[in-house]
Amino acid sequence: MIKTFVFFDIETTGLIEGNKMPRITEFSFVAVTRDNICLDKNKIPRVLQTLTVPVNPNKPIPQYVEILTKLNNESLQNVSSFDHKIYNMINSFLDTLMKPICFVAHNGNKFDYPIFLWELKCLDKDLAEDILCADTLLLFKDYFTNVNYMQDTEILNMEKHVEKVNILQKPNNFKLITIYEHLLKTPAKNNHVAQDDCINMLHCANHIAKYFIEWCDKNALPLCKMK
Repeated sequence: MIKTFVFFDIETTGLIEGNKMPRITEFSFVAVTRDNICLDKNKIPRVLQTLTVPVNPNKPIPQYVEILTKLNNESLQNVSSFDHKIYNMINSFLDTLMKPICFVAHNGNKFDYPIFLWELKCLDKDLAEDILCADTLLLFKDYFTNVNYMQDTEILNMEKHVEKVNILQKPNNFKLITIYEHLLKTPAKNNHVAQDDCINMLHCANHIAKYFIEWCDKNALPLCKMK
């Protein structure tokens, strides 16, 4: 049974192109315990453990990426590259968390996890083999496909019924920002800022806390297999 969920997001110099990996320019962890994520779906837990680190990629950041992330080579020139000190920082942070740990990232299986593990491989380093991971892109596809609409609908009056059904309809797409705005009915903040994307993910997970926790318990995989 997972004890701590670590919402995880990275910003990079671009996309994965075949076997060619982009470099990380920023990463963020937002950790929350299993018990705290269940408290109130209308607000995120008060107690969070966070780590956000900008990273010098040591390669040019394309202009289109700079526009998206607001990060450029000049702003990152005086911060550390992804080195052993950052690896030790990550390990120290994870060591403070209640185990078992599960990373949670949106489209993590095809983007965040392989890139992150590649950065570790460049240092000839690994994380603990018992760390799990889950992908909220897959989770929300399952949720909007399998959720029992009738059980989740409390027909107290026609107005409330219509409101509930609207919430349970599928979003237009499965981008994180779309899911956030679909579930919470409010604009998402600061897309492509690593910590804000983690917080947005946490809001979405917290909104369906019971389903989220049960899905992760059932479907989480070892992080080390995401290379």
